[in-house]
Amino acid sequence: MAGKAHRLSAEERDQLLPNLRAVGWNELEGRDAIFKQFHFKDFNRAFGFMTRVALQAEKLDHHPEWFNVYNKEMNLKIQSPGRLSTGV
Repeated sequence: MAGKAHRLSAEERDQLLPNLRAVGWNELEGRDAIFKQFHFKDFNRAFGFMTRVALQAEKLDHHPEWFNVYNKEMNLKIQSPGRLSTGV
């Protein structure tokens, strides 16, 4: 991944959302954001994944909203002020 994230047009969003839904992403009601819950075998794998995502997000100047609960799950919300954007 390289470059900055860019805001999606309504047409781009409509084209991308079906494929994202097919792999477990959902729109957040009342927000211009998508959400997916990840499950990991242990904390090290969860933290490793979060670290890799953080490095890519920084390159894109994109800052996801997320939290981790031990090794059970990680919730990830990708959003951009105003509209969904490409990115992580």
